[in-house]
Amino acid sequence: MADQTSSNDMTNYIPYLRALKQLSDRLGATPEQMAAWVWAGPDQGGLAAYLDTSELEPPLRFYFDCSMGEDYVAAFVACSFLEDDIASFQATDRYITSDELR
Repeated sequence: MADQTSSNDMTNYIPYLRALKQLSDRLGATPEQMAAWVWAGPDQGGLAAYLDTSELEPPLRFYFDCSMGEDYVAAFVACSFLEDDIASFQATDRYITSDELR
C-alpha cells in the first residue's frame, strides 16, 4: 500500500503496518502499546488514527467501539497515521498486556 497524500496541503498518511514498524524500530513499541496510545488520543499523550485517508478530506478519525470485540488490534489494519505524528511521537506512557505481566 503506497503512502496516501491529501491534495490540499500535502499531508502524508502512512498505513498502520508501516507506522507500527517505525515505532517498533525506534521505541520498541508493540501493537498493544500502539492501541493504547490510540485509545488515549493526542490530547492524552497518544496518537490519532484515521480511516478513508484516500477518499475523504479530512479523513475520518478512528475511535474504538465496544462492539469491536476482544481483537482490538485487528481494527488497525484499515487505519492510517500522519507520517509527521509517527516520526515525532515520544511515548509518555508505556503499556504491557496481562500476559506479559504474568
